[in-house]
Amino acid sequence: MPAYDKLRLYTSDEAFVLQPATGADIVLFIDRVNHSMQPRSARDVEAQMHAGVTREVAALLGVIHLLAGPYLLLITKKQLVGRLAGSDIFKATEIEMIPFARSHRHLSEAQSADEKSYVAMINSMLASGAFHFSYSYDLTHTQQRLYTDDKQFAHQAMHERADERFYWNKYLHQAFRDSRDLRDFLVPVIHGFVSINQLNVKDRSLQFVLISRRSVYRSGTRFNVRGIDESGHVANFVETEQIVEVNGQAASYVQTRGSVPLFWSQRANIKYKPSIVVNTDADHFSAFRKHFDEQQRIYGKSQGLLSLVDHKGGELRLHEGFAQQVVMAGDTGLRFIGFDFHKECKNMKYQNLKKLLDQIAGDMEKQGYFFIDNNKAVRHRQNGVFRTNCADCLDRTNVVQSMIARLVLQRQLQELGVIAPGELVEQQVELERRFKNVWADNADAVSFQYSGTGALKTDFTRTGKRSLAGAMQDGYNSAIRYYKNNFADGFRQDGVALFLGTYRVDPQVDSPLREVAKRLRMLPLISAVVFAMLVLSLMFPATDDSVLHVAYVLFWVLALVVSIRTIVTYGNEFVDHPRLTSFSVKEKIF
Repeated sequence: MPAYDKLRLYTSDEAFVLQPATGADIVLFIDRVNHSMQPRSARDVEAQMHAGVTREVAALLGVIHLLAGPYLLLITKKQLVGRLAGSDIFKATEIEMIPFARSHRHLSEAQSADEKSYVAMINSMLASGAFHFSYSYDLTHTQQRLYTDDKQFAHQAMHERADERFYWNKYLHQAFRDSRDLRDFLVPVIHGFVSINQLNVKDRSLQFVLISRRSVYRSGTRFNVRGIDESGHVANFVETEQIVEVNGQAASYVQTRGSVPLFWSQRANIKYKPSIVVNTDADHFSAFRKHFDEQQRIYGKSQGLLSLVDHKGGELRLHEGFAQQVVMAGDTGLRFIGFDFHKECKNMKYQNLKKLLDQIAGDMEKQGYFFIDNNKAVRHRQNGVFRTNCADCLDRTNVVQSMIARLVLQRQLQELGVIAPGELVEQQVELERRFKNVWADNADAVSFQYSGTGALKTDFTRTGKRSLAGAMQDGYNSAIRYYKNNFADGFRQDGVALFLGTYRVDPQVDSPLREVAKRLRMLPLISAVVFAMLVLSLMFPATDDSVLHVAYVLFWVLALVVSIRTIVTYGNEFVDHPRLTSFSVKEKIF
């Protein structure tokens, strides 16, 4: 059932009133004083509706509670991405956070400072540009899940049937979900990527769609969330669905990605590549089994586990640990394929990826894909999925997923009658160009949300080959990643925790934002001063005595080496760690 596609917000000193733009009698009445939120008749609250300011908003994102009290979160601006299955799909382009309280005078000075930090954390999430929604199409589900035989499913409101793994504002909706009168006010949003493209191929009009849905479980930023938790949820789990529609027929193909399903961590410590730590005391198998029980229940028994991590160094532990769990499971549905991406593609030999594609060709054929004809009858379903991972589940994963998607698209277009057997997607110039750019855009979007920068290796995804310019862009992105992962991601992680409700602000509990002073925080500044003095001593000798001058220069060199060595040794002191959640390798955080 569709939700209201436009709301009027009436704001007065005493209340917020949200009314459907259609003028429906039932409104959402929010008392700003006692914080009650309930459906009311428009006739009963007419005085409050006309006592203040009126404006139109796109959707109710929800309500969040901080120190000053509740805040109303509203999607105020949206951008049409396109139409899918007859429904408009939107991207939220502006989200406002409006406090119930008219002032912060009831807060202490310290609480006011904390409140500013909490609000900034939420705003960092709201500004991510990754929230997508529809009033009548359930973006949390794949087309295969939507075409179910469950009649009750079809008659439920979207928020009632939404896949909770991808329902990012479920926590924000909790005050309203139990009221049937408010069901049409609630629009689930996903966090990820949506691209909808219209194009012609051989004089046939088709629609090419790509949707990536990030999971709410164990969600967060690159070095702060890795591996698995005790419930079987893994970090950076993303479900990606590729859809092609032609003349009312539609074909859909789903892939997933997710962190290596072991208890492991890689804490930022200002080193470029922090050490990977695998918890040798944890019950890896129990969590592993929970993870794949769910994966097989949702996606089918056949699970192609494509692990692209290195077979040396720190990543070797991940490769061996993952393989060991698969052997212990003894499940014929789990097929583990370890492919050392960096070794195989060294010196830009990306043509070697064909070895992997040849290995999985039979699995791809067996899995199939979802297909409905123009009478909306299901012709066949996808039974199984490729679950791809590298260390980050970003750059290497993106390359491989796009190559699998192209092969499946080729088969889908042949069944749809768009191209003949034997013809290739690459031979359709406009389709190939659009395909590459959409998949590269998807790679960038998922990477921004996890690592803070665009993806690496997207020159290969966009052009089909690696280039010097692409390698230089990768170097730039790597440098930005390094800075953000070390000095900004604790704040971003806290924003995710607040937004999803994995951390809830409690005024009765001591503030986690009271940061303990760190004695070594001045060292980077001292190092900068020492470096400046070294440069000055080289450019402007302080004495004519060459021996004294050399001694002077050596002193500053030694001081610089000592300060840098100290920074590296105590790198953990300088990193921006999350403050709203504490982490261990085995903790069930998300």
